[in-house]
Amino acid sequence: MKAIIAAAGLALCTAAPAPYQARQIRPITAEAGSDGYVFQQKEFNRLGLILMVNQYKSREALRAAYMKIHPEAPRPSQLLAFARWNSAACEIHIMDPATLYEPDIIGHELAHCLHGNFHPLQEARR
Repeated sequence: MKAIIAAAGLALCTAAPAPYQARQIRPITAEAGSDGYVFQQKEFNRLGLILMVNQYKSREALRAAYMKIHPEAPRPSQLLAFARWNSAACEIHIMDPATLYEPDIIGHELAHCLHGNFHPLQEARR
């Protein structure tokens, strides 16, 4: 299973799973998806958006892009993907499917574009 670290406007996918722990937000779905996450909430519901997809040939190139965009952020140990969004557009950063096909990760990052931080209580450990 894979896990995602998310913050307002930024989500990054790492390989360290974080188990779901019900706290204050009641999940919309009871079962975890193939990415290991329960859909807890819709931070927003964007059905139309401008989407930019950035594809990388290696994990190293993906990590370098993340650190260039977020130089002050802690270095994630095993970055799988990440997304950034604002009110006008969203961008996802993923492995090139010709190099490594990960449809669950692509779908997870797209869900951030459509619904924001949909799993706020299921943050991964760095």
